Amino acid sequence: MKVSLCLVTEVQAGSICPEPQDLPVELQEFQKVFSEEFFTMLPEYCPYDIAIDLEEDKQPPYGPIYSMTPAERESLKEHIDSELAVGKTVPTTSPAGAPVMFLDLRNGYHNIRIKEGDEWNTEFCTALGHFAPTVMQFSLSNAPAVFMHFMNNIFHDLLDISGLYVTYIGLVITPDVISMEKDKVQAIMDWPEPQNVKQVQSFLGFANFYCCFVPNFSCLAHPLNILTQKEQPWIWLEEQKAAFDAIKAEICKEPVLAHPDESKPYTLETDASGAAMGAVLSQRKEDGCLHPVAFMSASFSPAELNYDMHDKELLAIICAFEHWRIFLEGTEQPITVFTDHKNLEYWKSARTFNR
Repeated sequence: MKVSLCLVTEVQAGSICPEPQDLPVELQEFQKVFSEEFFTMLPEYCPYDIAIDLEEDKQPPYGPIYSMTPAERESLKEHIDSELAVGKTVPTTSPAGAPVMFLDLRNGYHNIRIKEGDEWNTEFCTALGHFAPTVMQFSLSNAPAVFMHFMNNIFHDLLDISGLYVTYIGLVITPDVISMEKDKVQAIMDWPEPQNVKQVQSFLGFANFYCCFVPNFSCLAHPLNILTQKEQPWIWLEEQKAAFDAIKAEICKEPVLAHPDESKPYTLETDASGAAMGAVLSQRKEDGCLHPVAFMSASFSPAELNYDMHDKELLAIICAFEHWRIFLEGTEQPITVFTDHKNLEYWKSARTFNR
């Protein structure tokens, strides 16, 4: 078991959030979370305190004391002093101890206690002494899961009362649909025509984030992808310009995706061309129309390019089922697949093979 501690040195614990003087009425009941006292106080023990169970016959290691600059040493002293003052760290004499390293992080984990009796497993040694934290430290393997449990326990009964949508990593999520963030769409609209391979790669990297909104994205992008291949000469012709403009046009339509509904059957539409395949997963909503849940596309590998057309069409179906396995594998509703290749009906007929 390897234990390392990442100590916050950015600011003093009590100087981050001054207590507000005039909170909105609807936030008055949460006023304590803005106070210095609440931020620095030692939390109570609770059911989700982090436990540190060692493997049998294993002991925490004893790490070296790293050399520090005067500024780092002073920051470490300030941090230890502030933690000792509120009980989040206590002096120890145990032979075990991890070295200290500095990371630019906040103190969110310090709202969770280490399970009583397990503190010695996270001890750290410094030139200033030997200490054991009483609150959860960064880099413990189970810290993210414990912190998520902590956050879920706090927010499970709270609702967002300030809006009807959430913006998350370039997506706008509402109760009904998922769409693209408008400033990202505007960035695509304003994107200048590439002048070299690096600019093509930059455009494709940005646009590829929204490929799930664009039907047959890989097919549209194929002429541009060719330019990024090794030892491919730079040739910007009408075909590349048309592909560039087509991708921009599809994204600028600002398509939306419906949320999947497990109670409704899925419809899968697949297609394959000479160079790429694509699919759309849809569901029929309350208005009686099919609404896309997601789009998928991919270029064929060099080996797949040699497939016959009916095999490419079948591969598109297989890849679509694999790509959306999380939706399709456990559904109790029938899945309808639409494909435009009549030769695939051959696979539905019973066949007798001679040995």
